Amino acid sequence: MHIMQLTFYILIGVFGLLAIIHLLLCLFEKEGPRKITKPITTLLLMAAIMILVLTYPEIPYPKHAIWIAGIFCVLGDLFSLKVKSKPLFITGSIFYAVGHCLNIFVMVTMLSFTFSWWVYLIAALAAIIIAFAFYPLTRLLFGKIAYVINLYLSLHLLNLALAILLLIDGKPLLSIIIIIIGYALYFVSDFLLAYAAFGKDIRRRDFYIMLLFYAGQVLIMLGLANTLLIISQ
Repeated sequence: MHIMQLTFYILIGVFGLLAIIHLLLCLFEKEGPRKITKPITTLLLMAAIMILVLTYPEIPYPKHAIWIAGIFCVLGDLFSLKVKSKPLFITGSIFYAVGHCLNIFVMVTMLSFTFSWWVYLIAALAAIIIAFAFYPLTRLLFGKIAYVINLYLSLHLLNLALAILLLIDGKPLLSIIIIIIGYALYFVSDFLLAYAAFGKDIRRRDFYIMLLFYAGQVLIMLGLANTLLIISQ
C-alpha cells in the first residue's frame, strides 16, 4: 500500500475514534473536554482529505480548495465553541461561509460547460432573495441575528443548486447524491446550532449538532474529492 494511502486511512481512523469520543462527551455534556476535541476532529478530517487529494496528482487543481475549506471549518469551530456569544458566533459563521464559498468554486469548476459571469451573479442574488423570503420566520426564531442566518442559508441554497446542476450535467450519480445529503445534514446541523444559540436551548444540543456536522462534512468532502477523481480519469 502506498504510504500516502496508509496515512489517509490512519488519519480517518483516528478521526473516527476521536469523533466517537467527542460525541460521547457531548451526550454526557462534558463541556471542558468537548471544547478541546471538537476542533481537533475537524483538523484530522481536513488533514485526511488533504492527503487523499495529494495521493492522486491527476486530480485537477480545484482539489486543494476542498482541504483549504476544511481549514476554515476548523477556524469556524474555534470561534463557535462559546455558543451564546453573538460576536464569536458571527465570526465563526464568516469562516464557515468562506469554506462554503470554496466548495461552490470546486463545484463550478466541475461543470462541463461555463456560464457568463452575470449568470452566477443572478444565481447568487436569487439565492439571497429566496433565503430572505424566510426572514419573517427566522426573525421570529432568532431575533436580530436573523439576517446573518438568512445570508448563510443563501450559501446552502447555492451549494444544493450546484450539486443538482452537476447531477443534470451527468456527473457520477452516487457522488453527487452523497454531496446533496451532506449539505442537507450540514444545514440541519447549522440550524440547530443557531436555534440553540439565539432561540431556545436544547438539551444535549451539542450531541445532535455534531452528529449531523460530522456526517455532513465527511459526505461533502469525500463526495467532492471522489467526483474530481472520477472526472480526471
